[in-house]
Order: sequence, then structure tokens, then C-alpha cells
Amino acid sequence: AIIYEGVMEPMLLRLVGLLRAVAPSDVTEPQLRLRATMLVGQILTVRFCRASVLRMMGWQDLGEAERAQIRETARANLRAIFTDLNAKVLA
Repeated sequence: AIIYEGVMEPMLLRLVGLLRAVAPSDVTEPQLRLRATMLVGQILTVRFCRASVLRMMGWQDLGEAERAQIRETARANLRAIFTDLNAKVLA
């Protein structure tokens, strides 16, 4: 509870706020919270399941090239979330 309330919850709520800023009014709070949680979950998977990620990718270590690929993929996923929300606004 301490880690969630002190670290995770504030971070997730900030991300929900960012998503809400671009989301159409018909996107619900639970939908925004789930999108934020899924995005953070992707990052946490790389952090806490490092051995699995290394093995899946065929990497020996997380060097700068690998980190760059992870950053770009995370950015692409975030862009996809924003693009989907913006498409709903324009529809």
C-alpha cells in the first residue's frame, strides 16, 4: 500500500490526466485508468521481467541500442493511445 500510494498512484493519476486532456468527453474514467495502467505495465514488464525480455529478444544485455529500441517502442505505443483518443474526437 505504501509503494502504491506514494509512487504508483500519483504517477498513474498524472498519466490519466494527460490522457483525459486529449480524450473525447465520452471516454470514461475507467477506460482512461485502464489505458494508463496498461502503458505503465509495459514499462514495468521490461524493468521487472528483464530476464524474460532479454531471452525473448535474443539480447545478452540492455545496452544503449536495446534501451533505444525500448524507448521507441514505448513512445510508439503512447502515440497509438493518443492517436486512438484523437480519432474518437474527430469522428
